[in-house]
Amino acid sequence: MKSKISLIFMPLLLILSMLFTPLFATNDMSIIAEFQGEHHYSGYGNTLESLDFNGDGYADLAVLSRFYGYTEGVGGTCGKVYIYYGGPDFCSATSPSLTLTGATDRVIVDMYNVGDINGDGYDDLCVYDYVPQHSREDIRIRFYFGGREDLDYPDHVIFLPWNSYVLRVSKIGDFDGDGFGDVGLHYVLRHPPLCREIQYYVGRKS
Repeated sequence: MKSKISLIFMPLLLILSMLFTPLFATNDMSIIAEFQGEHHYSGYGNTLESLDFNGDGYADLAVLSRFYGYTEGVGGTCGKVYIYYGGPDFCSATSPSLTLTGATDRVIVDMYNVGDINGDGYDDLCVYDYVPQHSREDIRIRFYFGGREDLDYPDHVIFLPWNSYVLRVSKIGDFDGDGFGDVGLHYVLRHPPLCREIQYYVGRKS
């Protein structure tokens, strides 16, 4: 009887000992770079994406400053995107190679790595922005193909209804086997009626 009881309580005691025993680990990972936003409440780092935007074989870092332009007590959010090119010399002193700044009447909300949708060997970036006041072109998805020297003009634009908001833009692989990456767009129509929609866009050269 005693042996049966000891067998029953042994796993329990083992579990309790694990619960009350502090776990320690040594983290030998070193910090290779530290960046910070341009001002307080800028939301710097709200979204981070890794992609090879310049096609040099090194991962590049895209950072969203979601509330860039905000002034405490005043407002004025416009959002800003920074792209830091990776490489052997990537460090805290690395400056952004490309930037994209929104406006108070066209606010940048999010960004996404959508893969290589035009088949040129560069990863592409998608930027989601909107007009704070309702209009027929309220929600906009802009695509910037990699390998460019600036972010002044998008290569492709998709407009969504004013009563919608985007949940996610995802790279989903080459669904139709044409050599171009395809994109999934998941968004919500607020009213009426409230519903979610997923659309698939086929990649192409332009």
